[in-house]
Amino acid sequence: MLVQRWVIADSTGSGRYTRLIGLNPLRDRPDRDQFHKGLARDARRISDAELRQLLEFDWRPRLTAAWLIGLDRRTGFRDELAELLYADEVVHAGWGYCFAFARFGAAVDAEVLVEYLDRGLRVGRCPSRTPAVHALLTLDRRLGTGYAARFVEGFGCARLPNAAEQLIDPLCGLAERIGAAGG
Repeated sequence: MLVQRWVIADSTGSGRYTRLIGLNPLRDRPDRDQFHKGLARDARRISDAELRQLLEFDWRPRLTAAWLIGLDRRTGFRDELAELLYADEVVHAGWGYCFAFARFGAAVDAEVLVEYLDRGLRVGRCPSRTPAVHALLTLDRRLGTGYAARFVEGFGCARLPNAAEQLIDPLCGLAERIGAAGG
């Protein structure tokens, strides 16, 4: 019931989680505004207990929970999301975690992403770290820091993207727009 309500149900019947993968939330669809309003509304409505339960499932509920957490900037989940990110157990959910850290917007969030990337470098898994590098770029811009610099170009994790290639920044912009709309 919990997964059906928050993760599966959406106006298309295809599953909310499918519309939260990567840049999908930005795609132009006939019901996009309705989807965004529902997402913003549910980010305010879902309880912390329900979010914690969703974080115990597979990638679909985790991705959805991370988005809801990030939209509502529930920084009380910072440690839980950090542990899930570090565990690196499931595909796609990492996008949600990185989005949430970028939304939280503090230096401590950048440090979580740096630790994640450092762990990836130690085991040679940097190419899969694109969302984390992009979240760091977003945080660097907001905080006036340079955390991402050592993970682009020189280390081969990613190249420095131009403005049109930003991945997490447009998602944070979307979150600001739909959050401000009051869903």
